[in-house]
Amino acid sequence: MTIKVPVPDGQIEFAIALASLRGLYLQDALLRTVKNLLIPDIDKELAAHVPSHSLSILAAHGFRGEMVFPVPVVLQANPRLLGYYRLLYGYSQKEFYSTANGLGRFKSMEERGTIRKDIAAEVGTLATALCEAGALL
Repeated sequence: MTIKVPVPDGQIEFAIALASLRGLYLQDALLRTVKNLLIPDIDKELAAHVPSHSLSILAAHGFRGEMVFPVPVVLQANPRLLGYYRLLYGYSQKEFYSTANGLGRFKSMEERGTIRKDIAAEVGTLATALCEAGALL
């Protein structure tokens, strides 16, 4: 009997796609973005948008707040990171960008890495809503 092992094309394609995603949406993208921002600016927004007890819990485990909670300065610097937080919170694109919840207008942030002019003023409100959702996790 001959054994023929299939070529792992699917796995290779998945690995390539994952490497691409890391640079756009995952923690690597967040770290690269934060590296180019001023930490006091991030801290100020974390204090404004995130419950202090949630930040204390993260700090006790050695994590900074922006690892879990989006703040406007981070989202403005790299709008694609909305996808990082969406994935972190466990939402599918379909569920997250449903027109019923009002998040559909922010989809271009994740997909194109841009903030449309008509929603630019709402990035703070988006961050607050996401931080509230994250605090419940």
